[in-house]
Amino acid sequence: METRGIGSVEVGVAGLGTNNFGMRIGRDDSLEVIAAALDAGITLFDTADVYAGGRCEEILGEALEGVRDQVVIATKFGWTAAPDRASVAAAVEGSLRRLRTDHVDVLYCHRPQEGVPLAETLGAMGELVTTGKVREIGCSNVTAADVVEWVAAADAAGVGRPACVEDQYNLLFRSPEATLVPAAVGAGMAFVPFFPLANGLLTGKYQVGAAPDPESRLGWALERVAAQRGVSVDELAADGDEALKASMEWHPHEQFDLDLDVVAALHAFAAESGRTMLELALGWLAAQPSVPTVIAGARTAEQVRANVAATGCGLTPDELAELDRITAA
Repeated sequence: METRGIGSVEVGVAGLGTNNFGMRIGRDDSLEVIAAALDAGITLFDTADVYAGGRCEEILGEALEGVRDQVVIATKFGWTAAPDRASVAAAVEGSLRRLRTDHVDVLYCHRPQEGVPLAETLGAMGELVTTGKVREIGCSNVTAADVVEWVAAADAAGVGRPACVEDQYNLLFRSPEATLVPAAVGAGMAFVPFFPLANGLLTGKYQVGAAPDPESRLGWALERVAAQRGVSVDELAADGDEALKASMEWHPHEQFDLDLDVVAALHAFAAESGRTMLELALGWLAAQPSVPTVIAGARTAEQVRANVAATGCGLTPDELAELDRITAA
């Protein structure tokens, strides 16, 4: 598999997002997915201390204990707790224990938090690098202004700059290209996209005009949106288009208006070009010069293998140009 860099850390262009583990699938199925990922050549496993309340890290640690020196683990802290010095240190110690390792390769601050000076957060992260518990640091769920602030604060504190930004980015959500990606690239940072398949909408399993299957990821999401709104799932599913749009609202990250005409156009282009929707979505991200790795999630071994193949499909310049035409704002 092609490798690229997140700072000093070499990663494969296809990685594995793990937030399904311990939440949407149990231990045994998770172990099967991780084994398939290793067999397919994946070396980067992206997790966080809050995924399934820490259970995700525990499963990952169990699976990777015998091959730790052959893989890259990225984890995160600070989704809920304020990122002060003591909290950062405690969070990382907890992650190391659950992951059964003495270091993490990439450590992200999961999202900005009010009330703690950035210099303190960066200082704590820098200490972890100095002691060998962390190799590279990054920031997630940030703006272009945040990136500028992180770089300036790191330089002022004499701490190594973050090596990467991790944020939402896919064929249906290209707004990071306006300011966030340029800010990251200008600071010498890689850009790791999460939600590369737009919460599953770009897998090809969903059809415009049809409500998502209740057993699918978007069906699972629709249940949560229905609960949040205080309505029944059947009520939301009555209109297929509105059901698809509603199912995209469950996550706590930046929301965007879903253009189903674009989704339909992508389906049509996939059929015309002989490509799968997976190839269009993951192959397009892999072709972006700022992107070192594409961390698609999976619930089965078959999905892992399909994601790896799609990420490395090598879209042609003409195909990339057509995808830009279809999806560019």
